[in-house]
Amino acid sequence: MSQNPTYPNAPLIEAVFEIRFPGEPAIECHRDRFFQLIRAEYKNVWVPTLREGQAPALEPYQFKSDDGFCSVLAAINRFGFSPKKYEGFERFKSEALRLIGLFASSYEIRKVKEDGFEVY
Repeated sequence: MSQNPTYPNAPLIEAVFEIRFPGEPAIECHRDRFFQLIRAEYKNVWVPTLREGQAPALEPYQFKSDDGFCSVLAAINRFGFSPKKYEGFERFKSEALRLIGLFASSYEIRKVKEDGFEVY
């Protein structure tokens, strides 16, 4: 039996990968840079609905797949990836790392706050 089996009926309903980092104004000004890189897979854009007192830059845009099973979130100080169809850790990790690599290179993000994790 493999160490990371893929189950026919996934035990997870949704998996979430999210990182936070010091705010980068280029993200707010140029959301299109990252969107152009992922548009083929995540072409649906959901803009946040704001309530009084919320800062628009801190609320993430969501880029969703056509089937609605995967979302990518981007805000001035955070990034997230969330598939609602979990296909095993290796697949999840591969897509999360691919997306964070594209995002980080789009805005020259070098360090993430949590655990000294570095993205190059």
